[in-house]
Amino acid sequence: MSRRWKPVRSRWSDPLTQVRWDDFERRVAEYYRGQGYRVDHSGTGVGYAMADGGIDLKLYRDGEYIVVQCKHWNTGQVPHNAVHELIGVMHTEGAQRAILISSGEFTDHAMRSAAKFMPIQLIGGAEIRSMLGPIPEVDMPPLDDRPSWVMAGDAHGRRGRPTSSTPIVAFIAVVAVLLLSYLSIPRIFDNMGKSLIRSTSQGAANTHASANAPTPHYATRPSDYYSSRLATPPVVSHQSYATMTQPTAAPRPAITRPDGTPVVTGSTPTSEAEIATWQSENAKAMKILEKTTPELGTQ
Repeated sequence: MSRRWKPVRSRWSDPLTQVRWDDFERRVAEYYRGQGYRVDHSGTGVGYAMADGGIDLKLYRDGEYIVVQCKHWNTGQVPHNAVHELIGVMHTEGAQRAILISSGEFTDHAMRSAAKFMPIQLIGGAEIRSMLGPIPEVDMPPLDDRPSWVMAGDAHGRRGRPTSSTPIVAFIAVVAVLLLSYLSIPRIFDNMGKSLIRSTSQGAANTHASANAPTPHYATRPSDYYSSRLATPPVVSHQSYATMTQPTAAPRPAITRPDGTPVVTGSTPTSEAEIATWQSENAKAMKILEKTTPELGTQ
């Protein structure tokens, strides 16, 4: 259930409205010190504590213990919830009295609740200004002192403290990015180096293979080349290889008669009878040539 915030009936526009909430607490503490109280300033205005437990000042004098809560509000009225909360704190602390101070106004319900419980005292804007006295002019922008549950979406709470965790989240995100970069960048460079080495080695191997490869000799047609490549080479035995490599004698010239008729001798004459026959035949052939060719006889 959301609280109902009521604007003030008349808004102050004096120097007190321009001071910060922690300065307002200190001024109230100084006032009570001047009245003879021993003051323990336990609110968030000292050291910027995260929580004050509902107590800003603890007053001690003549055996009396008083708890004080300050509300530096000038735009909205302090509701009765603050009165009930301070009553509970007073009982928890074992204090004899409680004082709720506002630089602005209280709601009617808050004033009726305090009137029913006499040990609690409400001090409003007019009375606190009378207690603190004149305050020098300060050149500051107007203080937005609305409650945090009213300033929905605002980055500052009731007392002006930042409530957003955006800086922490941004810092964690930056650290995470730096950590991931630190872990991944060496691996990326290592993979790049390995890839470069592999590509260089492959390129060198390809170049060496291309340089040592025999130049292809193509036949008349490309199909002849592929057919010759696919054909199975003949198996040559040692005997056939020797026969193929043995030199072959040149063929003998044919022997013809003067009329051009070939003389079949069957083979080269070897015996004396064959040689004599061959010479006789040769002489007859020469005589026939001389008769038919007079030029041979004149030589």
